[in-house]
Amino acid sequence: MSPSAQIITTSSTLEPKYKASTLSLKSGAHVRAACRGGSYKNTTSGLAPTYLQANLIILPSCYADDFRLLCARNPVPCPLLAESEATGSFSSVKSWIAGLGGNGVISGVDIRQDAPKYMVYKDSRLVKFQCDDIVEEWTEDHVAFFIGCSYSFESALTDAGLPPRHTVMNRVSPMYRTNIPLCPAGVFSGSTYVVSMRPYKKSEIEAARSITRPFISTHGEPVGWGWEAVERLGIKDIDLPEWGDSPLTLDGRSLGDVIGDEENIPVFWGCGVTPQEAVMRSGLEGTIMAHAPGHMLVLDARDWDISPTEHPRSSQPYHEAVTDAAQFQSSSRQAHYTTDVSGSSQPYHDPLTHTYAAEFQSSSRQARTNMNPPADEAMEVRVFQTSCERCRKRKIKCDRTQPCSKCKKANVECVPIGSGEKQRPVSRGYVQALEGQIASLEKFITKLIAVDASKRDEMLANFSISSGHLQTQPAAPSQQGKETEATTEAIPFRSRSGHLRKLKDGKATEFYGATSFFQISPSEDQDGPAASNEVPPSEMSPTSNALLPTLSNSADYVEDPEFLAFSPQSDICRHLMATFFQSQYQYHMCLYREYFLRDMDAGSGPYYSDLLMYAICSMGALASQEVALRELSDVFFNRAQELLYGSALESPNLTTLQALILLGHREIGHGKTSKGWLFSGMAFRLAHEMGLHLDPNNWNGSADSRIEREILRRTYWAAFVADKQLSLYFGRPPALYPGESDVRDTIRIPYPPEWTSLLNTYIMDGTSETAYEDGFALVAAFVQQVELCKILHRMITEVFENRNASTDETVLAKSVQEIHVSLTKWLTDLPAKIHWNQWFVGPVPPLVLHLHMLYHTAMIILHRPPRQLFKDPKTKTSTDVEICYESLDSIIKLLRIYSRHYQYSPLPLTFVHILASTASIILMKRYLNDLPWDDALISRPLDHVLEAVDGISPTWPAAKQVRGVIKTAMEKSNKNDSRNDSRNDSPDSFDFMAGLADNVNFDVNLDMAFEDDANVGLFDPEEFLGEDLLWDGDFNQSNDWAAAPP
Repeated sequence: MSPSAQIITTSSTLEPKYKASTLSLKSGAHVRAACRGGSYKNTTSGLAPTYLQANLIILPSCYADDFRLLCARNPVPCPLLAESEATGSFSSVKSWIAGLGGNGVISGVDIRQDAPKYMVYKDSRLVKFQCDDIVEEWTEDHVAFFIGCSYSFESALTDAGLPPRHTVMNRVSPMYRTNIPLCPAGVFSGSTYVVSMRPYKKSEIEAARSITRPFISTHGEPVGWGWEAVERLGIKDIDLPEWGDSPLTLDGRSLGDVIGDEENIPVFWGCGVTPQEAVMRSGLEGTIMAHAPGHMLVLDARDWDISPTEHPRSSQPYHEAVTDAAQFQSSSRQAHYTTDVSGSSQPYHDPLTHTYAAEFQSSSRQARTNMNPPADEAMEVRVFQTSCERCRKRKIKCDRTQPCSKCKKANVECVPIGSGEKQRPVSRGYVQALEGQIASLEKFITKLIAVDASKRDEMLANFSISSGHLQTQPAAPSQQGKETEATTEAIPFRSRSGHLRKLKDGKATEFYGATSFFQISPSEDQDGPAASNEVPPSEMSPTSNALLPTLSNSADYVEDPEFLAFSPQSDICRHLMATFFQSQYQYHMCLYREYFLRDMDAGSGPYYSDLLMYAICSMGALASQEVALRELSDVFFNRAQELLYGSALESPNLTTLQALILLGHREIGHGKTSKGWLFSGMAFRLAHEMGLHLDPNNWNGSADSRIEREILRRTYWAAFVADKQLSLYFGRPPALYPGESDVRDTIRIPYPPEWTSLLNTYIMDGTSETAYEDGFALVAAFVQQVELCKILHRMITEVFENRNASTDETVLAKSVQEIHVSLTKWLTDLPAKIHWNQWFVGPVPPLVLHLHMLYHTAMIILHRPPRQLFKDPKTKTSTDVEICYESLDSIIKLLRIYSRHYQYSPLPLTFVHILASTASIILMKRYLNDLPWDDALISRPLDHVLEAVDGISPTWPAAKQVRGVIKTAMEKSNKNDSRNDSRNDSPDSFDFMAGLADNVNFDVNLDMAFEDDANVGLFDPEEFLGEDLLWDGDFNQSNDWAAAPP
């Protein structure tokens, strides 16, 4: 993630702005005293009317001159009001407001404590989020700068009868990055304007301009207005601001749904986030501090104190700075035109510099190059932060659009350099991942030199340097030895072993691979019987059979009172459906909630069916806190199953596919893995049958609307995510391959017109339209999960699939490193609203916490060493083990945060896999370090895992097996200790299956006949592919499965 993206997080983490206590905060001094005393820690919009508010930026003194120059050259977005009177001073300031001294700006101040909340960055990385003060971080080398804030003129707008809409609707004003570059100053370069937006009626815009024009020290009049200004400023989606809340109409609709409406015209002002963005993008070293988003420092200066002023002096005189700014703007861009609401254009006059602001891109923008662009797709010109290749070679100014005006005029191809973004500091983890990738490549080359020609050809056949990642080809089984030495740097290969289990009837087996839920154990001993988690049909819970009148055996079932009590229109169905959409939908976005409710309310439609309704109710019941409601999950599942087996499978249908995904997860989590795996596979096959793997825009003759096409995309990506999750859960090959698909990323879908009514009727009465908004954070998290699953697909197919058993260890190590790099880059590039690190404090959305748990689980699975290396002392100090420990610590931290704010019950099935993987590293750590169970390094994280297991078990009973195995392992360890057995002889057997086999009477309340199933044995592809069909001895003892030697 870019440093600049860390400035502001999603507004869901901000406190409510309006409380009763704010009525007494009528002056800047009152607000500061309340903040310093700890009685007020909320946002400051609307506080102390007529008192100026300031953005706060605190820098090491070595950057002070450059920052003053940045403000002087860019006075509209960076109006400097005051700064520390001297380096290190936090109690007095020097004013840059003409005619007003430092005490007139603010007196009796303690800059370290007088803002409600602060942010702290170290080396351009966020380390403290919304902390109450910065007393510990402040040093004698820091200088504080006060930047004007547009909150200051909001009271004037309100007094004139033009209250900003976000204040009326108790929201945070939306803020956007633009394509207008800042004039550079010293170390600050490559950044762009940030603007805040307030919508007004066409008839109100001139008044808003006139009112705000005198406030030149707090951004002044708007820099743009009108719907065309959205495009001219380079704003891609008005509904997706980089910071703040999505803008709404007064009746609660998204502003993007009323484009062109003269009652809702966007008006853009300069924003004080601009200098923060510039600071973060510059990659400065040292400790930097700022106010938290929306938590301004309220001054003693009043509205009427603002007037044109001389600006701060740096080492360069101010008039020279302004001249340089004008030259920079005029030489790099064409004249800037701001389109007013009538459609005419006029040059925008900068009231401070008396120069015409520059337009970053040509007024006649060209649609991006596309032979046949979709009719619904926005026509846009890409904007970069670096010059194109031709302009750079010719050493001429480039306007940094794509294509740029110079290349367009010359009628030549405009080729951007790299990604087009200014390089920013990368994370330490990403650098280490690249170093590891280079080391693995060096090892491969060294080995390549040493081998003979035939072996070299075989190694090269399995190595692809052009594709960017490993693409192994089938090769003859390797006859190399099985002994592989662990190094202190990295473990050279990954376990591809798995379990092959025979079910109790002796007629079938189940395979669980190396990535699966069952790989918990730090044990080499895998033999012996184990329990199946398959629930026999005859042992279904009595609830389901007692309450469900079967559709096939009752001709008059519609009149059955018991059936009507659980019909799709019943109150209980609506209640469970509301529970699903309130707490589980964000984890199961295979359907589009708004259009499902629209069609349900209408009585029919392509996005509703009774089958899907029952599947939703079955899932919603699982998240209920009441036992009676949870027991109804079986009732609704069986109703869905009857409809499924009745006629739903006779023809492909989108709601059938969506229901199969939900039902598959439900059955797997309840121990019926075969049925769940079957349902999921049917869903993935339906995706191919319906052509969902092909982007709808590529279908010739398709009459689908933009929204219909977007729903199809979202359904495909939801199936793709489910495929990877279940493949990882079971350690089995995936069904959906990225190379077979050209589906574009999903985006936010506009609400249907009747959404407010649907929300109040079916989800929660009396709530606002945005309470369950399908907005940027939710859709962005889903898109990022899709990107993560693309990496997981590579991990499954390149590292753990059995067909890669013959891959040379150096080639495999290189593949592991490439996937590790991809994972760390994925984490680094996360948008600000779904970013998390261990220094974050306060509540974080549960979806974000779960997403980061998935990432760290992937890191654990990728780097968890094979069991046969646990006795090697070098394994303990390997980089792979260290990475596992780091991810373990992060998951425990995430669990602690989650448990403080949320219930575990709504979490999806993947959380069970997260807990099992986490437990495997805790127990690996105990074994490798020879620690007792009561050691804090083991007992504390294990307690958090067990607490989570207890919390999720009512939803997913399969999680109870984790506690059972831990209990079995502890009991076995205690027995070994009492017999004085040496742990060096053999590791404790803590395998998921073997552990249960040692305690066959263990009850997980799943009616699972553990003692009747048999563990066929450990399946090791290296042995299977490299030797004749001779598996484990215990396996061959079974007459039904013995393989005769050749």
